[in-house]
Amino acid sequence: MSAARRPPYYLGIDLGGTNIKSGVVDDAGQSCSSVSMKTQAKLGPDVGLETLAEAARRAVKASGLDWKEIEAVGLGSPGTMDIEGGYLRSSQPAGLG
Repeated sequence: MSAARRPPYYLGIDLGGTNIKSGVVDDAGQSCSSVSMKTQAKLGPDVGLETLAEAARRAVKASGLDWKEIEAVGLGSPGTMDIEGGYLRSSQPAGLG
């Protein structure tokens, strides 16, 4: 039997060259949902952004939670980080640029 889920909940999105993966976890890091969708890079950045948004929507829906219960969203993307500055210097993931 798995442990009971406990708030707050977080949405994570991994923007890759082939797939966009998203999922919701609880405060203990227990997975509440997981979704993977093709990035569709050949269809351009507008489709890429819509796919990213759809992956997020599907992950929240699959978790059985409401958007109001999501405390924060994290996005992982390939690119060069400015660690001291705390930002992504450059990134052009497939399908979004």
